[in-house]
Amino acid sequence: MDRQWSRMFPALLDKVGEARSFAREVLAGHPSVDSAELIVSELVTNSVLHSLSGEYSASFILGLEVRSGVVRVSVVDLGSENDVDLNPQLPPVDQENGRGLAIVALLAKEWGQDCFPSGQRIWAELVADSAS
Repeated sequence: MDRQWSRMFPALLDKVGEARSFAREVLAGHPSVDSAELIVSELVTNSVLHSLSGEYSASFILGLEVRSGVVRVSVVDLGSENDVDLNPQLPPVDQENGRGLAIVALLAKEWGQDCFPSGQRIWAELVADSAS
């Protein structure tokens, strides 16, 4: 059965854990729950740190969808002045930041960005066995 959930959160760093908990609760027992939780963490953190939602203390919407063996995670926010790198590379091991989207790209079967006049949606899809 196809199912969808969404929740709006304030674009604050202390809400990243709440977003992860929401994903873990919604996807409890699903084979992709661990990978989905990690993707939620990375996408939400990027939204808070790098989007206009975070800059203006606005909000983001976390969406979760389960259909036909696929989990889709999406984060909708006010967008950014910079384009999202859809081919991210892992940074040098001594660099503390910059791994988020590379992790998403490694875990997800597919991922991408949808742009709207008032924002963006970054999404990632996982197959049921978490293989990418």
